[in-house]
Amino acid sequence: MSRRPTPPPGRLSITTEVDGPVARLALEGELDLASAGHVEECLASVEEGAPQRIVIDLDGLAFIDSTGLRTLIQAAARARERGGELLLRPGDESIQRVFELTGATAVLHFEAVAGHVDGADSSAVADGST
Repeated sequence: MSRRPTPPPGRLSITTEVDGPVARLALEGELDLASAGHVEECLASVEEGAPQRIVIDLDGLAFIDSTGLRTLIQAAARARERGGELLLRPGDESIQRVFELTGATAVLHFEAVAGHVDGADSSAVADGST
């Protein structure tokens, strides 16, 4: 996934890549009421291929609101229902704070990324599974 300039305020761009059983989405911009529908459409398209794992990269997010949070929680629930998993690559500190303050870290799984918040090995998942 190549890095593009961050979209202007109020916009969200989504890069999608499917590699066998793994689908990756990279979000850049703002995930909120205005853009959640677009994310849902992209997720629905990816989910049609029934990937075993969906990885959503939040590193390019500048903002997330409760609608965006709900979108991710619902996507994780759908993945579990079909026997797959949804992993999130952490965003910056302000984005991660939203997940922590809302308690969403109890239901969403984050990849541990080297050099990120906890500095854990990038091959592990933050909840201890691989």
